[in-house]
Amino acid sequence: MNETKYEKIAIIRLSALGDIIHALPAYTLLQEAFPQSKIFWIVEPIGAKLLE
Repeated sequence: MNETKYEKIAIIRLSALGDIIHALPAYTLLQEAFPQSKIFWIVEPIGAKLLE
C-alpha cells in the first residue's frame, strides 16, 4: 500500500477520445492506490460526455 497522501489528483487528457479510453485503467489503479484522494479529469468537452 502506498503511504503517500494526495488530496487531489488530476488526469489530463486533452487529445482524442481513444486516449481517454486508454487512461481508464490508470484511473482505476489510482483509485486503488489512493482511496482517500479526489481524482478528477481535465478533458475536452467531448471527452467529458464519455466520462459521465
